[in-house]
Amino acid sequence: MEDTSIFRFQLSRDDRLSCRVLRAAGLGYAEIAAQVQCTYKQAWYACDRERATLKKRVGRPPVLSGAQVDELVDFVCFSMRNRRMGYAQLVQAMDFDVSIHAVRGARIPICLYRDLLTIS
Repeated sequence: MEDTSIFRFQLSRDDRLSCRVLRAAGLGYAEIAAQVQCTYKQAWYACDRERATLKKRVGRPPVLSGAQVDELVDFVCFSMRNRRMGYAQLVQAMDFDVSIHAVRGARIPICLYRDLLTIS
């Protein structure tokens, strides 16, 4: 049984380029996998794709920074009208370029959180 603990989930850009160079030199996928220390499938995939570099991986939406959370809390505490805004309205009013989920995930004090829950 082969030890697979050294294999990574995704190859780095340099490893993918190495796979392509070795394939152009005439090596087989098993030989490439042994040299680059990846799986057979990873070597095959790196050589088979048109692009040597992958597209940017999609991640979680941006989160609010500490300063933005403070600004959000100040805005909400400013007036009763602001306190009654829903999450979508807060996103539009603050113009932070984040999703509703980022505002919902922000650490808002409990007294404000209760008011936001009743509206949203």
